[in-house]
Amino acid sequence: MRPGFIVKFVIAAFFVAVPLMVAGCAAKKSPESLRALNAGKDLQFSKSKGQESMAEDGNSTASAPQLSGVITLDEAIAYALTHNLNAAVSKAEEDVQREMSTAAMMKMLPSLIANVERSWKSRHIPSKSVNYSTGEESLAPSISSELETATESVELSWDLLDLAINVNRWQQSGDRVKIRGLQLKRIKQNLAFEVTGAYLRAVVAKDAAKQAEKVIGYAMQRQEIINTQMEKGHISKIDGLQSSIDIAELLIRLTRYADEYKASKAELARLLGVAPNTPFELAEIDFSALPGELVMQGEEMNKEAMLSRPELFELDIEEQITSKDAEIAIMRMFPSLSPFVRYQHDANKYLTRHDWFVSGLKLSWDMLSIPEAYADQQSAAARERLVRKRRMNMAMAVLTQLRLAVIEYENYLRQVEQAKELEKLRKDLAVEVHQQVETGRLKESTLLNADQLYIVAHHARLTAAARLLTARQRILNSMAGTGMLPAKRLYQLHRIWKLP
Repeated sequence: MRPGFIVKFVIAAFFVAVPLMVAGCAAKKSPESLRALNAGKDLQFSKSKGQESMAEDGNSTASAPQLSGVITLDEAIAYALTHNLNAAVSKAEEDVQREMSTAAMMKMLPSLIANVERSWKSRHIPSKSVNYSTGEESLAPSISSELETATESVELSWDLLDLAINVNRWQQSGDRVKIRGLQLKRIKQNLAFEVTGAYLRAVVAKDAAKQAEKVIGYAMQRQEIINTQMEKGHISKIDGLQSSIDIAELLIRLTRYADEYKASKAELARLLGVAPNTPFELAEIDFSALPGELVMQGEEMNKEAMLSRPELFELDIEEQITSKDAEIAIMRMFPSLSPFVRYQHDANKYLTRHDWFVSGLKLSWDMLSIPEAYADQQSAAARERLVRKRRMNMAMAVLTQLRLAVIEYENYLRQVEQAKELEKLRKDLAVEVHQQVETGRLKESTLLNADQLYIVAHHARLTAAARLLTARQRILNSMAGTGMLPAKRLYQLHRIWKLP
C-alpha cells in the first residue's frame, strides 16, 4: 500500500472526526436556561399581539380584518380563523403530514446506486493451478489483478413487492393529510362557535356595565345629598347611615358588571389570538331580531349531521387506512421480485474488456417473516373493527349532541319570553318608584333598589337572548359546523328556524 496515501487518509479522517466529536460533546443548555431563552421569545410574541401569520408559506394576513376600533361578530370570527394559535398549530400539523405524504411518494422510485472503489493491496497474491487428476502443478503462479483497484458501477433495480407496499403507504399518507384537513376544519368550526359565544357574552356584559354606570353615577349624587342632609340634621344619623350602607352594597353589586365585561373581552382576545390587553371595541347586537321556533324535523336534522360532521369523515378515512394496513401485511407474505440492470467498469489492465452490462432478476423470500406478517394482518383487522365501533359510537354522540342542542335552544326560547315579561314589569316598577320618590312618598334607597333590580332583569333578558343565539350556533355546529358551509347550504340550514 502506498505510504503517502495512508498518511493523507489518517490526517483527513482526523480533521473530519475531531470537529464532529467536539460538536457532539458540547455542553447542552439546562432546562432552566432553555426555558428562560424561549420565555423571552414567547413574551415578545405576546407583545406583538399575535399578528404573525399562522402559516409560514408566504401567505399574508392582509386579507384578514385588522383588529382595531369597533369589530363586528363576523369580523371577530374571520380574525380568529386566521390568528388563533390552536388553528395555527393544526395547520402546521397538516403541513407536516403533507410533506410526509410527499416523502412516501418518493419511496416508490426505483433504486439507483452508484459505487466507486479505489483500493490498494500491500502485495500481489499470485495463484497457481493444480491438475485435478494428478495433483501436479499445471501452471506457474500468476496474477490477474493489479495492486491498485479502480472500479465503478451503477445499478438500477426495482423491488416490485416494495413498490406495491409503498403505493399503499403513499395512499395512506394521502388519507392522513385528509384527516389533518378535517381536524383543522373542525377546530375552525368549534372556534367560530366559541367566538360567537364569547362575543355575545361580552356584548351583554358591556350593555350591563353601561346601564350600571348610569345608576352608579346617580347613586354617588344621592350619597352626597345624604351626607349634606346628615350634616345639617335634616335626617337622623341612623337613617343616613342606613342609606349609605344601601348605596355601598348597590355599588358592590353593580361594579361586577364592569369586571364581567373586562373578563369577557380577555376571553375573546384569547380566542382571537391576541394579547389580553389589546384595545378593541365590540359592535352592538340587535337582540330584538331573534330566531323563532324550529321548523326542521328531527330525522332531517339527524341525516344532515350524519352527512356533514368532519369527525365521521375522519373515522371513515381511518377505517380505510387500517384496511390498507391489513393489505400491506398480506403482501409481505409473498416473495420479492426485483429486476435490475447494472453497468460496471474496471480499470484492471489484465482484463481484455474494461466495461460491461449485467441484467437479470432477483427473487428473495424471507419465509420466517410470514408469521410476523400474519400477526400484523390480524392486528390490522382488529384495529379496523375497532375504528368501525368508534365510528358508530361517534355517530351516537353526534346525534346526542344535536338533541341536547335542540333542547337547549327550546329552553332558552322560553326563557327569552319570560325574561322579556320580567324586564317590562321591572321597568314599569322603576318608573312608578321614580314618581313616588319625587312626591316624597318613598325613600331614595327604594329608588336605587328598583333601578338595580331593573338592570338585573334587563341583563337577564339580554343574557337569555345571547344564549338563544349561541344555542342556535350550537345546533349549526352539531349538524355541520358554524360558518364553514358553502353559502347555499348554510342558507338552507338557516331555514331550520322561523324568521323573526
